[in-house]
Amino acid sequence: MKVKFNNLFLQNKPILEDSKKIFVNTFKNSKFVFGSEIDKFEKNFSKILGSNYCVSVANGTDALIIALKCLGVKYGDEVITSAHTWVSTAGAIVAVGAKPIFVDTDKFFSIDPDKIEKKISRKTKAIIPVHLYGQSCDMDKIIKIAKKNNLKIIEDCAQAHLSKYKNKYLGNFGDVGTFSFFPAKNLGSIGDAGAIVCKKKNLYQLLKRYKNHGSIKKNIHETLGINSRMDSIHAAFLNKKIKYLKKFNSRRNKIAKIYYSKLKDNKDIELPHLRIKSKHTFHQYVIKVKKNRDRLIQYLTKKNIEVGIHYPKMVINLKPYKKNINKKEFKNCLKYENLILSLPIHPFLTYKEIFFICKNINNFFKK
Repeated sequence: MKVKFNNLFLQNKPILEDSKKIFVNTFKNSKFVFGSEIDKFEKNFSKILGSNYCVSVANGTDALIIALKCLGVKYGDEVITSAHTWVSTAGAIVAVGAKPIFVDTDKFFSIDPDKIEKKISRKTKAIIPVHLYGQSCDMDKIIKIAKKNNLKIIEDCAQAHLSKYKNKYLGNFGDVGTFSFFPAKNLGSIGDAGAIVCKKKNLYQLLKRYKNHGSIKKNIHETLGINSRMDSIHAAFLNKKIKYLKKFNSRRNKIAKIYYSKLKDNKDIELPHLRIKSKHTFHQYVIKVKKNRDRLIQYLTKKNIEVGIHYPKMVINLKPYKKNINKKEFKNCLKYENLILSLPIHPFLTYKEIFFICKNINNFFKK
């Protein structure tokens, strides 16, 4: 048996016939950039999240950059974020001329809110909590800190489509929420795409202008801006696929429960911790392997089981960001760097495949 880490074909197959029509219709009407599908997607996504406004953009990284710019973060400012995240979170901060200030993580792989305040300086303008792997950060504590210190909150929800904190969808707690629709995400497109959600109309209009050269109405440029527009064909594709998001997320949760039932007695691994009053959507199912992780990977590979590491290096260990880092402040995430292992969890994983994965993990540690 061969177990793939992900299977995008099966996740997109339900809309295969619709996709053919999408391509044909797009070619016929030639609305490749703007058009009704963009408007429809922005309405669909804001509705499913319960957000007031949605602005579609070219990708998740641009969503962060545009959010930072429109919230007034500029050259010389500081933005606090997690040391355990995909590099784009830090890269977006640098792209607007600001400096990323990293904070260690807690047992949930989230930014540790108890370590945020000591990193705040007079230059700090915002916090970017990253809802990593599909689980919420402790937003109550983060909001309290932000209000106390007059800081903006940009939620990085790239891996948290329809994840919840206290029965409220992520993206609705901060000033903005940013999303990625990279193909492998829970709601993935057929290429790069992204979105920003927010509550305030004036911020919505600013975001909408900035992503389109400072213009809402053609040839009228009221602000500075960049070109970061979602292609119509992506919007049309996502308008079809969004109907399956809740179903696919539910399936991911069922798989996670099976993993727990089959692996909970294995003392050589640590299963994901679930935050109370939050709803995990398991973009990734990440365990900690207490010993022999590399040997386990080799063993599973020989058994034709694909696994991954998200991420092999913490951001603070990457060349552009490691300068002047005091590693004593990052004991948790640097420890996790050598332990984490991502197991397959796409919604079309079969029970037979799940049992096969669990059986081989348990067998490895029995030897």
